[in-house]
Amino acid sequence: STSTSTSTSTSTSTSTSTSTSTSTSTSTSTTSQSTGKPFVNPYELNDALLYGLSPYNNSISAFTSSFQLAKGISMGVYNTAGQPITSGKVGTSAVVKINSTDGLIARYTVLLYGDLDGDGSINIIDMVHLKKHLLKIKLLTDIKLTAANIDKSADGVANIFDMVIMKKQVLKISDINQK
Repeated sequence: STSTSTSTSTSTSTSTSTSTSTSTSTSTSTTSQSTGKPFVNPYELNDALLYGLSPYNNSISAFTSSFQLAKGISMGVYNTAGQPITSGKVGTSAVVKINSTDGLIARYTVLLYGDLDGDGSINIIDMVHLKKHLLKIKLLTDIKLTAANIDKSADGVANIFDMVIMKKQVLKISDINQK
């Protein structure tokens, strides 16, 4: 994975905390440049998780251009190793940092339900990851476990119902609800 930066400043931050909440409450940012806010986020938020992006329109360029940044505000998208994502798709575990000249304004971890390997696609590889989890061969943890809870059950458990929903996505029968 890699990142694009829409930037008018070059401030950086090294925050490393992540959230793995499985709650499904949503609140879309409705701030705008006309209200004096530094940026508009078009996606859903829950604590530090950013979700609601489409698995069909999540290229790094489409993702970053969907944010509206005020003058002096920059945005970067990074992989789990902290390297900028400059091409490809934005997927689960990507980190979005929004900075001003004074430092970090916001930090979000991307959640794409069904994308268990973080490549920005929902495919047979993700089904293999979920199957290994269900068979207790290799358990998913943290944000990947949250991404596997496709039906968003309150208990946060990934189960066979999530596999059925993922299979329908892979077979193009129906799409996973990303909100």
